[in-house]
Amino acid sequence: MAAALATSSGAAFAASSSNTDLDALRKQIDSLRGDVENLQQQLNQQRLAQPYAAVPKRSQTFESTTALSSGPQSQKAGSGRGAPASIPAPGINPNISVAIDAVGSYSRKQDNGRLTPRDAEFMFQANIDPFARAYLIANAGSELDPTGKQGAFDEVTFGLEEAAIETTALPFGLQIKAGQFFADFTRLGKVHPHDLPFVDHPPVLEQLLGGETKGRGIELNWVPPVPYYIKLTLGAVDKVGAERSALGGFDLNRESVSVFHSPENRGFGSLAYYGRGASVVELGESIFLHMGTNVLRGRDEGTRTLWGADAKLVWRLSDGNEAEFGGEFLSGRQSGSLTYPLHGAETGAAHGKGGYVYAQYRIGKTWTPGVRFDFVHTHTLAEADSTGGTTADTLETTDETLRAVSGYLGYQISEYQRLRLQLTYASSNQAISGDSKRDLQAFLQWTILLGSHQHAFTP
Repeated sequence: MAAALATSSGAAFAASSSNTDLDALRKQIDSLRGDVENLQQQLNQQRLAQPYAAVPKRSQTFESTTALSSGPQSQKAGSGRGAPASIPAPGINPNISVAIDAVGSYSRKQDNGRLTPRDAEFMFQANIDPFARAYLIANAGSELDPTGKQGAFDEVTFGLEEAAIETTALPFGLQIKAGQFFADFTRLGKVHPHDLPFVDHPPVLEQLLGGETKGRGIELNWVPPVPYYIKLTLGAVDKVGAERSALGGFDLNRESVSVFHSPENRGFGSLAYYGRGASVVELGESIFLHMGTNVLRGRDEGTRTLWGADAKLVWRLSDGNEAEFGGEFLSGRQSGSLTYPLHGAETGAAHGKGGYVYAQYRIGKTWTPGVRFDFVHTHTLAEADSTGGTTADTLETTDETLRAVSGYLGYQISEYQRLRLQLTYASSNQAISGDSKRDLQAFLQWTILLGSHQHAFTP
């Protein structure tokens, strides 16, 4: 009986020990299953935080134009030959993104407030094959004019902003772009409105260039294989400038109009040819100097000549903050046969010059206060009526000198949202706001992104 009891007790103990081991194993399996689920959730969150796979960064220093940055930033990345930072592989659907830029404005002299949907930009881009890529940008928006009256849903237009093909595999650092695109001319003329360091384009670009450097033609870029960054650009387009510049002239209502004759046919001699050279000099581990120079000559409406230079100094501080100082000078002349005689002369000329300087300080990744100073002087032609009627029959000359100072403060809500407040005081010897020669204007900009929205790299 003792032996039987001992055997029974041993079996019971073995069964109890086996059950304990099974329970412990089940707990370990449950714990591992929870760890796997947590890792899967973290992986899903990381995938959601990256809308599209980014191209690996390379080693040269360049200046990229990306939405929701406070203007172009110097950083270690691509070679500056136009490749965007996020491009799908050949055979996959294009990368589609949207940038929405809304600006509220107020003019004190006009006592006029506006809410302007300035920019709703739709971008489609993809690699065609290993040798070329293409992109298309459509835009819906309206002009930023704090002094103009606007009714609900008025003055919103939709159009094609850019549609171009560019090579990606030419040897010796060469790249060719063809189609409709923003020409690589001046520093900020090729930058889309939501990418500017401030709310608006500087007045010198608006008056002498006509705003953005939109053109249709062909552009050749060359980044020589040298230890430091240099980019040379040559282009031939039908015209540089999204709108007609002030040098083109004005009608009786002070609206932009051409007072110069256009050629009947568009031969090679009537195209606009431009060139730009840009470089980045590393003055230290955290100080970079960007420099550029431009020249343009074209014969579209008369003969047009523009030239200028620009510079920007970026200083990255040890605490993660960044100081930036930049400026640009531009001079231009337009001449040719006139649509109306000017004091009996059949030919005439308009000219102007000006520039801007700015300084800003980025506090971490959130706040960016800054200030900008503008100066523009133009000698332009305008239609006039010598008989006192309503029909133009002659031209008159007009000299205007505009000065402005702007203070702005940007707040980066996230990678996909930004707010910016800007106050601008402008004065001129000509009326700029109704009959007033001075005005205080306020702007509140709200920019958001849908998807990975990044424009091509620029020097």
